[in-house]
Amino acid sequence: MAATRRAAAEAAGMERDTFFKNGGGIPDAGALLNPNDTRGNLLGHFDVGQIPAGDEGRMVAAGLKGVFLKWLIDENFGAVHHRLLLIEYLPGVGIGPHDHTYEEAYFILSGEVEAVLDGRRYLATAGDVLWTSTGCVHAFTNIGSAPVRWLETFSPQPPRENVFRFMAEWEQKAKEIEG
Repeated sequence: MAATRRAAAEAAGMERDTFFKNGGGIPDAGALLNPNDTRGNLLGHFDVGQIPAGDEGRMVAAGLKGVFLKWLIDENFGAVHHRLLLIEYLPGVGIGPHDHTYEEAYFILSGEVEAVLDGRRYLATAGDVLWTSTGCVHAFTNIGSAPVRWLETFSPQPPRENVFRFMAEWEQKAKEIEG
């Protein structure tokens, strides 16, 4: 396979951008991702059967009770600039208006979510794609009767702290400062 890819790139007059050890190639099946073992993991596996049914294993911080997060690619995986996240909100769960110092993209896998992006409301369902730029104030609420799931990417990676800038917190700070 590696020789075929190399020959195709050379025949098209393109520079090669992928290299394999002699006799190596692209694996065709991945083992379950173990984020505690980042030695050479290029493929992982996760399916919805691994999502806990109840509150156990779900977030309860930052107003996110009922939210399941699974980092599929992050710095523990070896990424430097990229993150990929699977997220699930239970019915009725939402997160208030906030923004970030980075861009986010959301690919809806299942369910229904109301997204408010810079004051404009969107109803997103399976197959829809949403995007927020740096500083875009956004909020999400699962308005359906089933969990809503999406894949979320970040660029660049979020900072290690102060990831969310919640509008309610900013308004409270303004009241404290301005009187």
